[in-house]
Amino acid sequence: WTTNRNVAEGFANRFSFGNKRPGYVFTGTVKHNEILAAFTHDGIASEEEIVSVCVHIVSVEQASSERAALYQERVSQAHKEFWEPLRKKAQAAALAA
Repeated sequence: WTTNRNVAEGFANRFSFGNKRPGYVFTGTVKHNEILAAFTHDGIASEEEIVSVCVHIVSVEQASSERAALYQERVSQAHKEFWEPLRKKAQAAALAA
């Protein structure tokens, strides 16, 4: 689960872009004592995750492609800033070997 609506929309639409079936966002509540772990604000590609024993579903809505695009842009930016330089270093090391 995520605490960030744009992240939820991004995951909901991840496999439905260009598809006629929309993704859906489930909204729920979690009791503090049911949270096993929380991962928040750990970088540009943070998914702001909550791992819980139980989530009480409150609503189900069709996902917004506009919000999903915001998340996808954030992931693209993270790729440019972190993964691309790492890939280049690995390629340079392989060529040097």
